[in-house]
Amino acid sequence: MKKLDYRYLVYNTVKKEYQFARICETTEKGARTILFKLIGNDARKWRFEIRKVTKNDAQKIINAIRLKHKVEKIKGYLPEFTMLEIENLINENVRRKNGQQK
Repeated sequence: MKKLDYRYLVYNTVKKEYQFARICETTEKGARTILFKLIGNDARKWRFEIRKVTKNDAQKIINAIRLKHKVEKIKGYLPEFTMLEIENLINENVRRKNGQQK
């Protein structure tokens, strides 16, 4: 049987989403320590949970968080575009960089 690797990520129970793409640790204590270093005592708030996910799922979640941040940043410069349109443009740019066709 293959051993699964796990990672610990920060989940916001109020927004119902994972946050902090920089926090992806192999131990729960390590993830909590980095969360405290990033946001200080606000990490004590009940809304933040450290959740255990598989390594593959963790990478997908981190990529989704990074994409969301890119879209929000670009939306500030291009308010006439929808979030979905911006996300599609980013994904098309990534495909072109990797040499893939539609």
